Amino acid sequence: MHDRSQCRRWRVMAVAGLLALGPWTMPLARAVLIQTATGTDNTTPPADDPGWAAVGVRGIGNGVYLGDRWVLTVAHVGAGGIVLDGTTYLA
Repeated sequence: MHDRSQCRRWRVMAVAGLLALGPWTMPLARAVLIQTATGTDNTTPPADDPGWAAVGVRGIGNGVYLGDRWVLTVAHVGAGGIVLDGTTYLA
């Protein structure tokens, strides 16, 4: 029969090992979120415009025009028309 302290040590080591492996086994997700009280920051594209023209307003959020009549949004924004560069495009 095993000593209780030995069993506890093995459990602690097993949990520590799983926690140590966690960052390497989880998929990576990267994003930049900028939120301000006024909503006026970062509204001017940089001189080389790496894609700001493809970002539009969709309902309560934003969408990104991918090309060939496809727009990417997050689930809570949903499908519908989008405003790109002052022009409304219907779904």
